[in-house]
Amino acid sequence: EMNNWDEYASWINHLNAGKNDLSKEDRTKVNELVANVETDKEKIKTLYQYLQKNTRYVSVQLGIGGFQPFPASYVSQNGYGDCKALSFDMKTLPWSVGIESNYTLVSAGPRPRPIHKDFPFSNFNHAILMVPNKGDTVWLECTSQTAPFNYLGDFTGDRDVFVIQEDGGAIVRTPHYDEEDNIE
Repeated sequence: EMNNWDEYASWINHLNAGKNDLSKEDRTKVNELVANVETDKEKIKTLYQYLQKNTRYVSVQLGIGGFQPFPASYVSQNGYGDCKALSFDMKTLPWSVGIESNYTLVSAGPRPRPIHKDFPFSNFNHAILMVPNKGDTVWLECTSQTAPFNYLGDFTGDRDVFVIQEDGGAIVRTPHYDEEDNIE
């Protein structure tokens, strides 16, 4: 049922349950990557760059694949996934070293479909990751091998998104990049 946004988030959490199944070898690799990194933000950046170097995007939109990500172990073993799988894999990497993040659904592209706060519905076509990071929120586009850390661009930036939390969901706005942010 989808009587409210929290019920929808609960369903997404149900679909994603058990997908954070990193192997012992992968956990060891993650710990090695961040062993000498001091801040959580730098750890997130290190793991994001690791994801970018070791995975590629492949679209999966058939059957339950349009809603449910592949497990993190699948992405690690095969080196690819769709936006859901790559975002969930990236969620799992920092989780394995104690950093929480939120799987986030978005209507991506040049003409984003609006989210109606009083009428829950699935109007999303993409997944990204939001890392609260103690008030210094980090946004990650996990399908790009070249996007800078903490930069969404016009594909997913400056729009309402649905952040999936353990206890429900929240509609928040992704960053807007104005002229001052785009000066070279």
